[in-house]
Amino acid sequence: MRGWLHVPYVAPPGYARFYSHSVVLTPTGRLLDVSLAPHDGRHEFVRHPGPEGEFLTAVANNGMPLIDHQL
Repeated sequence: MRGWLHVPYVAPPGYARFYSHSVVLTPTGRLLDVSLAPHDGRHEFVRHPGPEGEFLTAVANNGMPLIDHQL
């Protein structure tokens, strides 16, 4: 599943930072992140609202590996 990983401790003041990220959706509906270790802490994941192709195009072709959203 494609989406955005919230990593608050690297965001500029007054912003929330989200990095492009992928997780595994299990048959039971559980999201499984195989790239983060337990010592990395808990990070919120937001599913990309559009189709997967839109996400891949935005990340690969438009150089958008992260988004800073003003709070």
